[in-house]
Amino acid sequence: TINSVDITAAQMLVKLHAQLKAQNISLSLAGVKDPVWDMMRWTGVEKAIGREHLFESISEGVNAFLKQQTITEKSSEKA
Repeated sequence: TINSVDITAAQMLVKLHAQLKAQNISLSLAGVKDPVWDMMRWTGVEKAIGREHLFESISEGVNAFLKQQTITEKSSEKA
């Protein structure tokens, strides 16, 4: 669970996201509390990472990951 994010942490998350994206790796966060959501919106973290990679719970994040894997596997089978 993420309980707080300051501007330095927000900048680090944006930088980490960019580094991982360059390696074709997705960064997702789960368990983000309301005050942290607000800070992430305000600092641009939400826009950089993408709302589709931010989850209220771990189970929500895992379910989204598994759904994406199923879609990817079906696309690979068709090719």
